Amino acid sequence: MSPKQKALVVNWSTSQDLAKTILILTCVISDGANNISMIQAAEVGISISSEEGIQAINSSNYAMAQFHQRVVSAVYECMIQIIEDTTGMYIWMG
Repeated sequence: MSPKQKALVVNWSTSQDLAKTILILTCVISDGANNISMIQAAEVGISISSEEGIQAINSSNYAMAQFHQRVVSAVYECMIQIIEDTTGMYIWMG
């Protein structure tokens, strides 16, 4: 999948009729500069430092030196808490 196609998928997911009735947020995790458009299209972009340079890190909301599941889980939990606090809705992910 090309970088542009990845960004289109992110944009598509939030532009559908379903997004008009429920809250849809996108979070992407990337380790490369070729995913900058996808990172910018998402509400939350997480970049993992790599040899491809600093471009992806500069485009993301969060950056980490290496992939670590606990960090990703913490960002996910933070997103859920923000949604629940601002909307009063309970979020369940199955």
